[in-house]
Amino acid sequence: MTKTLIISSDGNNYFFPHVKSGGIRFASLGEGNGLIIFTACRIIRRLHVNFPRIFAGSLLPLHDIDHIIVLDSGHFKGLKDLIRKYNKSCSIDLFIWNPMSRYQERILREFDDLDHTWSLVPSDCKKYGINFNTQFFCSELRSSVQTEETKYDFLFVGREKSRAEYIVQLVQQLEEANLSVKLHLLHSKAQYHPSIDEYLTNQFIPYSEYLDLLSQSRCLIDIINPLFPYYPLRVLEALFLSKKLITNNQQIRNEPFYRSNNIYVLTGQHLDQSELQDFLNEPFDHSVDVYLPYYDIRQWLQRFWPMT
Repeated sequence: MTKTLIISSDGNNYFFPHVKSGGIRFASLGEGNGLIIFTACRIIRRLHVNFPRIFAGSLLPLHDIDHIIVLDSGHFKGLKDLIRKYNKSCSIDLFIWNPMSRYQERILREFDDLDHTWSLVPSDCKKYGINFNTQFFCSELRSSVQTEETKYDFLFVGREKSRAEYIVQLVQQLEEANLSVKLHLLHSKAQYHPSIDEYLTNQFIPYSEYLDLLSQSRCLIDIINPLFPYYPLRVLEALFLSKKLITNNQQIRNEPFYRSNNIYVLTGQHLDQSELQDFLNEPFDHSVDVYLPYYDIRQWLQRFWPMT
């Protein structure tokens, strides 16, 4: 059996604990060694210094690993050298799981291997000369996340990422249409929004709690920077868990999984309330289920090593 290790900032976050494949393992440097060491690892990453080998225990064993994927959030300076101390032959690839920023550009320089660097943002792949791979998800969640009684018509959980005003404006219009919205918009210390402060929170919620909210919601809200179109995780959450999606990403209409019954594309500043209500009342089109295997983590991994 081929063995793959995926290194992230937290191996127990997102859908990672739900992946039930003996050949896939998730880990992060310092994980499982207590809060002090885990916090120290985060500080070391910010200082941009080589990671001390003494903290590598959470990645072990490495000797029998065939492939390693390093997510941008889990990268440390000197990580490749650290891995090579335990495994001389495994492949090591970097997957940039976010649109490029100065933080990701620094990681790109530190990793220093464009042939084994990947991104889910097509424009970043073209600009930096790196490989493209899609967003990915976990098919096991389809059976483990149970549909609860609907409490919310719309749900958004995420960081503001310079989109707070747009999201709040959308939420206000939805509420004016007598639609219920659950909003958990995480405040950024770098930005100040006194006019919409009541809509922001400083409280992070774990992914398990988010999944509970998702199970009680009809439609997910997805707002991206239109200059850097890509598909955040919530697009696949909606696809895999049969939830509707409202988004400002115009390019999503070109995707094979696009169905007008399932995805509502925002085209202006104001909502057509009647059209939106019709969209919510339409049944979910399950013909898109045929595309789920392509975005499952197993096929996603195969695209890194098509010849193995």
